[in-house]
Amino acid sequence: MAMNNRITRIFNRLLLGLLAGYCLAACSGETEKSAVLFPMDSLITSQIKYLTEAKATVQKTAILGNAVDRRTLTPPDSTPLAVFRELEAINKPINRDAYIIDDGLTDVRSNLKVKVFTAKVDEDEGGSWIQSNPFPITSLRIYYRDVPKNIRRIEAAVQEENSLFTSARHFLLEFQEIHGTIVLTSYAITGGQKMYLGDTVRYSVKGSITLPN
Repeated sequence: MAMNNRITRIFNRLLLGLLAGYCLAACSGETEKSAVLFPMDSLITSQIKYLTEAKATVQKTAILGNAVDRRTLTPPDSTPLAVFRELEAINKPINRDAYIIDDGLTDVRSNLKVKVFTAKVDEDEGGSWIQSNPFPITSLRIYYRDVPKNIRRIEAAVQEENSLFTSARHFLLEFQEIHGTIVLTSYAITGGQKMYLGDTVRYSVKGSITLPN
């Protein structure tokens, strides 16, 4: 029990840190207007509302290094889902021309269509390629069936580096159509964080969502 509580506290600090970073980015540009590249914030809000009202059950597994914490949540704990709001940063005005956008691509593994946002890169004076926009979202992939509103999967890659740490994370959301409604059925956040002069800490949070019969 003590180990589970320790894992939970560490994950809460990690997730709160991610949320704080998102809030700072959002608040700094709250008065700016721009076209929405993808409505991540409203999507997460609607899914949290739907799953809560439907009394969904979440089988959640958190792994930090070699420690594992498993638990069942009813109604779903919205904190892990709220972390995905970080991807809303792609809609900030400064990102209007920061991504190469390809739509209507075919995913050969599933025959789904894919809309891909890839961060542009520039060559610096040393000949290295660097991301041209200041936000850490390096790619966002939206998988859908036939038309964009029929979402089936969202994947995103996030990389950050500052004077204290470097980190890389992969976000995954998977959806199914249930009784005519697009419903989130699983999610995952996996990655690692390395403090300078320290070891790399690897972690993951995965959730499987079940609706009552």
